[in-house]
Amino acid sequence: MKIDKKILIIFMIISAFFYSCDLDIDNPNSPTEEAVESYDGLVLLGIGLQSRLSQSVAQVVTINGAVSGETSPVIAYLDYQSLRKYTDDASRQPLEKDNSYVRLLWREQYRIVKTANDIIESANSISISDESKKAFIALANVGKVMAFYNLMNNWEKLPINTNEDHPNFVDRATAINECIALLGAAEANVAGGSIPTDFQAKVLGDGFDLENVIKAYQARINLMAGNYADAASAASEVTAEANYVFSQTGENPLYTHFIKSFFTKAMAYWADDAEAGDLRVAATVDITDGESRYGEDSVYTIIKYSTATDPVLIYTMNEMALIKAEAYARSGSGNAENEVNQVRADAGLAAFDGSTSILEEIFKQRFYECYLTGQHWEDFRRFENDNISYINNLRFAEMAHEWLVYPDWEIDKNPNTPAQQTQINL
Repeated sequence: MKIDKKILIIFMIISAFFYSCDLDIDNPNSPTEEAVESYDGLVLLGIGLQSRLSQSVAQVVTINGAVSGETSPVIAYLDYQSLRKYTDDASRQPLEKDNSYVRLLWREQYRIVKTANDIIESANSISISDESKKAFIALANVGKVMAFYNLMNNWEKLPINTNEDHPNFVDRATAINECIALLGAAEANVAGGSIPTDFQAKVLGDGFDLENVIKAYQARINLMAGNYADAASAASEVTAEANYVFSQTGENPLYTHFIKSFFTKAMAYWADDAEAGDLRVAATVDITDGESRYGEDSVYTIIKYSTATDPVLIYTMNEMALIKAEAYARSGSGNAENEVNQVRADAGLAAFDGSTSILEEIFKQRFYECYLTGQHWEDFRRFENDNISYINNLRFAEMAHEWLVYPDWEIDKNPNTPAQQTQINL
């Protein structure tokens, strides 16, 4: 569907100052037909891309948290109920292809990809410096990887060649390789601190550290792929955290989700089963504000994002330490315990005592360090074959689905959509 340039730019301005922009397209996989023709328009596209990424964290956390057993709904929306694995059969609902949360997550990730493609097309078609062109394309490549990463965490297969009306779906290995290639190209484009000052100030702003985001996603994607040496190397090269800043761009969507609307609450077992003295618990939930929902769902109120302008970290340095720990443990090289102990110390805990396997300890630390970041479901998959009772029991008790269903509008518009995987409560 053709989008008028002026309308596109107006939406990008809105996204820069309020919430994620809403490109009015029926098929988020449709190819771009018109490019921005000025540097200022390209700047707005870059801001709009980050706005989309920052606002989509609520969708990612909502679905991943529900399916993996991190959260439970407070409001009894049927579409939300079908994401959770309830202990009482009466509360269970089938996960349907027209599920509103599934549809929104799919659509918004592909809108991110479309905006990234718009940036690449525009950067290659207008007259700007070579350094600026490389920086814009690097940002676009990273945006695509972040969207693909979220899609891979939720769906078994996905389209990656979105410049077609009916793209083919690929398996995870193919998508992972595409992400690794995109990140490699992005890294080469900004190597040696070559990001222009104007691009940093006008497009990236204060929170989005492009070079470190590239390294962090190289660590995440290579861990997913089983490329342990590359994952550890990339994680070791991350020098600072990066975040989405909302002080001038609207309301933090997780504040809206958890604090303003009380849309979901944390499953109480996450806090109740934590080690005594874990500082992450008190910083995340209010254990004095508990209740029961849907049979045996005991929940606590989430307090992590207490104001509308709280930033959202894209990753933490401790997550990078845990990626190194897992890579070392699985490859038999490096000192996994040292990395784990760094995370434990920051959480106010004593050093790892060896009472469980190091992989079980890494999984537990990821459960607390990466809580409400949209990664717990993928952790269940990655640790599934390690024969660890704690993980298998938790997976059986809390995880509702192996994968999300493909949404109806993708099925209706794309004949290459695979058959749905049978959806069952595990």
